[in-house]
Amino acid sequence: MRVFTAIKIPPDARKTIGDFVVVHSTQIRELKWVKTENLHVTLKFMGERTEEEIGKIKELIREVAGEFSGFHVTISGVDCFPDISKPRVLWAGVGEGAEILKNLEKKLSENVETPHFVPHVTIARMKHLRPDGYNKLKKLLLIDSNHGFGRFHADGISLFSSMLKPGGAVYEELFFAAFKK
Repeated sequence: MRVFTAIKIPPDARKTIGDFVVVHSTQIRELKWVKTENLHVTLKFMGERTEEEIGKIKELIREVAGEFSGFHVTISGVDCFPDISKPRVLWAGVGEGAEILKNLEKKLSENVETPHFVPHVTIARMKHLRPDGYNKLKKLLLIDSNHGFGRFHADGISLFSSMLKPGGAVYEELFFAAFKK
């Protein structure tokens, strides 16, 4: 089973990002936009895992969550991975809370930090853009580089399964561990 750890985004914050997607999805149709219900802040993609490994991941999540208190996350700005010259992912950035998310990612990686981990919310994916789509994406990045999507309180770590389907990925929450109070 393909799994990843993430911070859930509450419905009101997801709606704000979803509204942004609705506006821009009609302008740049070549992008594969993430469904509003699937929006989250990924901490660590762990790939294919056995049931035994998933049990150990749940224990790790419980342990790590117990070391952190809840915190605020601010979602703002948009950018691309790996960069605008070869865009593959359109994402909304994290301002407030970014350092805590980096620390969580490091702990979930068993203290082996992923190089260049950038806390973010994936909002669209792309493979090949025609020149018109590429120009629209560049304009979106220029105009919305500081777009504010709001602030929410992160209250724990979730483990999700990811099933790839023709209509896009389907996520299911397998486990949740609350941060200490």
